Amino acid sequence: MELLLNEDPPHRDVLNQTLDILLKSTSISSQHISNLAAQRILRYQLEDGQYFVWLVTWLHTDGARATDFIEQFLQSHPAQSTSFMETLGSILYDRRSYDFPANGNRSYQDVTCLVRLIPLFYRYVRQEDDIRRTGVFTPTSRDDAESFRSALLEILYQSSSKEVFAA
Repeated sequence: MELLLNEDPPHRDVLNQTLDILLKSTSISSQHISNLAAQRILRYQLEDGQYFVWLVTWLHTDGARATDFIEQFLQSHPAQSTSFMETLGSILYDRRSYDFPANGNRSYQDVTCLVRLIPLFYRYVRQEDDIRRTGVFTPTSRDDAESFRSALLEILYQSSSKEVFAA
């Protein structure tokens, strides 16, 4: 952890593996990792592979603050909003999450985050732009983003929290 506090590993795969280990560790708090993610994402541009590694890590550890960041990004970068949300949805869709850190705690699946994220995904990963497929096909990142958008509703539906009814 001390090495990571100073700088990121130069290769995205090493950063992924390092964060995956830290997220599974019981000796490091998710709040500590969340704070680090909030700082590190600011070091990168959207095109850098580490940008989404840190964003996904932040969503896993502090969904509310990461969602604040996403909302601010979308407001300040309207021309990139659709691409941004499609990329994020594709990454978060479980089938391909092996490229990014993952742990059992997914803070963004908290009801208070879901009621904010769901409208964003429906606004920027628009149903009218969905790819209509028939037969056998190789899914693209857009297909994964569409699947993730739908999965968010299922996650909300499956929640046993009383907050669902208040939402």
